[in-house]
Amino acid sequence: MASPTITQLSAHGDHASHEAEGAAVEAADVLRAFPAIGLCGLNVFVTEKDHMKHYHRPEYKPYEYLHVRSKRYPWGDGNHTLFHNPQKNWVPEATMRFHYIILGTVYIKKGPHIFRLPL
Repeated sequence: MASPTITQLSAHGDHASHEAEGAAVEAADVLRAFPAIGLCGLNVFVTEKDHMKHYHRPEYKPYEYLHVRSKRYPWGDGNHTLFHNPQKNWVPEATMRFHYIILGTVYIKKGPHIFRLPL
């Protein structure tokens, strides 16, 4: 007498019924996931909205190492990053210095003027 295998013992129906059951479970998972994602997004939106009501931007401290640029950005006025947010990021001064070092000579750009300083 041959003993039944594990797959024979665990099989309760044909292959088509297993596929149909798997598709139903997958559809139920998707239908549960979208509302859960929506509720999480709503929670984040409401929490951030309440947080922004009492948000105050801290006082700006112009440290020397901030806003160091070796060349202008290729977009806009060249002084703002690609993802600049005027409510969160400070805008550097328009007369900010840009330093260029070419073959041992320092070129300093301040506003429309360029100054040449030998090293």
